Amino acid sequence: MIRPSKIDIWIDLLLVAGPLILVNLGIYLHKTGEEQNSLICISAGMLIGVVTWILAFPCQYTLEDKSLLAQSGILKWRIPYAEIQTVELSNSILSGPALSLQRIEVHYDRGRILISPNERDLFLKELRKKVSMAKS
Repeated sequence: MIRPSKIDIWIDLLLVAGPLILVNLGIYLHKTGEEQNSLICISAGMLIGVVTWILAFPCQYTLEDKSLLAQSGILKWRIPYAEIQTVELSNSILSGPALSLQRIEVHYDRGRILISPNERDLFLKELRKKVSMAKS
């Protein structure tokens, strides 16, 4: 089962508005004759937009047969259920492949990961079931 990340509106606006503001500022500066600053703003906006897209989309989670797969853009984490120690609700602001602060914190043998699936409670229930089956 693949679940997309829940997306908080403020995170969505930040990811989209930041690059757009820089590009629009660059266009404005170009019209006022500040060619060098215009080029810097447009280039920075486009670079930030592309990097954000590559690293953030798609942001989704898959409950596979033997592991949890978390994907954020080109980055992927595959965590075997047998290695998961605890799974709990979280509102942590720490970094993770999550586009919402309504998160699930997964502690496993090599660390922890914060994820924010849509239908968080249902996903948590299904994940706990998979973990308990892997441990029995």
